[in-house]
Amino acid sequence: MLCEKCGHKIGVEELKCPHCGADNPFALQHEQNMQQYDKRFDKTGKGVLERARSMGKLGVKAAVIVILIIGSIITSLIESYNYSDHDDRDTRSRDAVKYSQEYMAELDELIENGEYMESVSYMYSHGIMNSGDEAYDELRGYKYVASDYYECMQYIEKIVLRSDNEEYFDHLDTYISGFCMYLEDFRETYEVWAESDSSVKYHPYIQDLESELRTAMSVYFSMDEDEVEEFLSLSEAAKAVKLEEVFRHE
Repeated sequence: MLCEKCGHKIGVEELKCPHCGADNPFALQHEQNMQQYDKRFDKTGKGVLERARSMGKLGVKAAVIVILIIGSIITSLIESYNYSDHDDRDTRSRDAVKYSQEYMAELDELIENGEYMESVSYMYSHGIMNSGDEAYDELRGYKYVASDYYECMQYIEKIVLRSDNEEYFDHLDTYISGFCMYLEDFRETYEVWAESDSSVKYHPYIQDLESELRTAMSVYFSMDEDEVEEFLSLSEAAKAVKLEEVFRHE
């Protein structure tokens, strides 16, 4: 990016321009966001662990997994919000084609490490999510499933990171509706691509996305495996009613 004062190129994470010393508003905002979300994340983590202890060892293990997932959501959301829109969209699209081999290698490393939220953020910020280049053909199934997973996890974060502000409940219906809508999209997309011949390489990761989403629902919605299964069998509207009952009366 370019310094707003002197026009020299600076890194997006540099707090001050090394050429003229002017503040970098994007980096400063990023730092403030990270501090804010760190506090919210610590508070949420404690609440999740307390809830999970009642579920025994499996519950605590699942809670740790989900806390890590939520942590990656926070990081990827902040980075995506602060930086992704500052690059020219056409440039990103051209680079997605030009550097496809390099991008695929980096993306595969994220996926293999189970960094699914980061992989989606990477695809958006590098113009891969909307790229129709054949270099990404095998990735297509994972891309669709992971993007719906990403949306579901964002809404879980909004639902469970409860604020002391009374307005939290004013937005709760919207958060729950958003989650239920993307959950339906996720399940439909998952059924199409989980066993598709065109995405064999990514089958294990697509299945892991489904497993992690179930884990998140189990821990954060206080459901055991049978209750998660029953919840998934409900209509989109019935799911929303169920979650309303959970979060307005807990």
